[in-house]
Amino acid sequence: MADSDAGLVAGLRALSIAQKPVGEAETARIAGRYTEAKEHYLSVLKELVRDQVAVPLSSSHPQGGVKNDVYMKLSNGDKVGFMCCCVYIAQCLLKESDIEQALYWLEEVNVMYQNVLFSLKEPLWDWDWDLTYWPEDPRMSFVVLTSRCLASDIFLSLGNSGTAVWQRYWTNYPRAPMTHISPQALEVYNQTKLNEIIRIRHPDPALTPSLKVTVPSLQVLGSWKKLDAKKMNGLMQRLSFSTFIWKGYLYLAGGRKDSLGPFYRDLWRLNLKKLGSWTRLPDYPIAMSSSGAFLGWTIIPYNDKAYLFTGRPNVDVFDLVTQQWSSFRTSYTPTSNDRRHGGIEGRWMYPGSQLTDSTQQIVDGKLYVFGGTHGTTNIGCNLFMVLDLQTRQWTRLSGTPMALKPDLSSPGPRKTPSSWVDATNNKIYVFSGECARNGAHLQNEPHGADDGYAFADLWCWYIKEGHWKRERMVGNIPCPRSEVAFTWNPKLGKAIVWGGLQSRCPD
Repeated sequence: MADSDAGLVAGLRALSIAQKPVGEAETARIAGRYTEAKEHYLSVLKELVRDQVAVPLSSSHPQGGVKNDVYMKLSNGDKVGFMCCCVYIAQCLLKESDIEQALYWLEEVNVMYQNVLFSLKEPLWDWDWDLTYWPEDPRMSFVVLTSRCLASDIFLSLGNSGTAVWQRYWTNYPRAPMTHISPQALEVYNQTKLNEIIRIRHPDPALTPSLKVTVPSLQVLGSWKKLDAKKMNGLMQRLSFSTFIWKGYLYLAGGRKDSLGPFYRDLWRLNLKKLGSWTRLPDYPIAMSSSGAFLGWTIIPYNDKAYLFTGRPNVDVFDLVTQQWSSFRTSYTPTSNDRRHGGIEGRWMYPGSQLTDSTQQIVDGKLYVFGGTHGTTNIGCNLFMVLDLQTRQWTRLSGTPMALKPDLSSPGPRKTPSSWVDATNNKIYVFSGECARNGAHLQNEPHGADDGYAFADLWCWYIKEGHWKRERMVGNIPCPRSEVAFTWNPKLGKAIVWGGLQSRCPD
């Protein structure tokens, strides 16, 4: 028996239930009877949760979020044994060439480990959980290491090099306490393999010609085509600009040439069907001294108008039919709860009346705004606000302008997250984003560190119910990232993310 396998077997011995079904599962697995082995491992899992929940829960199940009360109540020994069973089921599925289901079970290990975080008496920030926390039982860290390294190998085989590197690199084993470092752990961690894959670019041009579609349900199908407009008409190359599409036209606004400028406040559009010439529209009329630079802002088309909220009480509007700018005044009256629990100190929710790098959506006449940086924070916030476009009144839904204590019931503080609205118009999804701890470090703000932290999470705000839920991410998942190009395609019924910055892996 390999040393790594011996480590998992030791984890199974931590179970509080009878060992007979465990032994039957082991016998079947070693003999190559993988279907039988899976059934035995699954019976162990069902006994552990006493059939209170299905294992694994589908991400679409009403209780299919990451937080699970049944998982939280298990003893640490049973949590370890549970995760070992999941890894063994994944290994059996790989023997049967069922990669998709194998990844599903490996994600269940991550879900169980996250419930260890939810069980702590003192909650931790995500970055402290990843960087400094180690469970008391080395068997738990070993099975998590095994699961992530196995997942890393699968992601690499699918061409998902970014997630492959992240899964193995962020096991963080070189920083583990000595009680957690064992020959079995070092064998699984495999520093040589890590050294090889951290040199890979994402995607790596050298690997692209050899990539094949091996699991169509887990790989993006299609091909790229470069679109060239016939005439630029003076439109300059730029960074940090804003875009949206409305009735077959691509609109582009603001941005900068580089970090020193020049800073643009122009507005352009291109007919995507004809791909003729870019047309310049009226420039954004608000002075930079009032609004700040046109960088990291979001413009949202809705009912023939494009809405631009920059953190000021005034919301700017571009009429897409008349092609004219206008503004309207909004108001906000902080409640006692906003002041007590939401950290609202003045009469306005965004210090300095500035907001950049937030994510915004309009649903049924209401503008939802989450995260971003403002006048007193560079790391990003987790404030979640909604504006009724008819009454022009703001309401705080969750979060604070400056997150000082971890709150596991809502997304952590961040900038440049991605978001989209599902087909039912009842769910707003928020994906990843970055807590710019390096920016906070330079400004002596709370949570400062040498490096930024990209979140590895997916949250959903249920509009009618009025609460957050951290969702599971299964399949060939993207690695944590910020500054992403993203969209929701209603015809495909899928969210599409592309590119971005990964601050949690070596360059």
